[in-house]
Amino acid sequence: MTLPVDHPLLDRAGQILRENGFTVAARVLDGLTQAVLIVESPYVLAVVLGAEHWHKVAATVDEAQVALANWASELDRSSRRWDLYVVVLLEHWPEGPQEGADIERAEANTDLVRKVVRSGVSSDDSDRVRDALRPLLPLEPVGRTALPGVARALEERLRVHGIDAESAERAVRGFMQAGTVWI
Repeated sequence: MTLPVDHPLLDRAGQILRENGFTVAARVLDGLTQAVLIVESPYVLAVVLGAEHWHKVAATVDEAQVALANWASELDRSSRRWDLYVVVLLEHWPEGPQEGADIERAEANTDLVRKVVRSGVSSDDSDRVRDALRPLLPLEPVGRTALPGVARALEERLRVHGIDAESAERAVRGFMQAGTVWI
């Protein structure tokens, strides 16, 4: 089951997106049973979903991509004005390697819309929510932002594949110091 649109995580995501010039509103699209967060700009149309775990939202992702694609085609039949996205913010990390693989398969399938799934996102951490929404946000001019933390990104990738947090941290620290990884 997905988180309601008034959940603190989706509320925080909505605030960040509004700050970046997006129109954000809750809406029930045809084919969905509950309201989702719709995000719109002149070039992006997205549905943002939240859940505790992937298995609680996986079916909704499929339904949301169909609903979004259908809705977008009704809005503008002359051309494809938007990049279409379904963004999923998960409060917890995948429960194992199989769930991590399922997430990667969902992201790789771009038949109707692009899917972006981010795990370990807490409404208490604005920076983490902003990082999770980065694929939608405007690019920042060079010099205003540093390169993303390679170590943090590698740690996150290991966790998505079922490596526990302590082992992932140890492996990345070893790699950063010695250039080798031991798990």
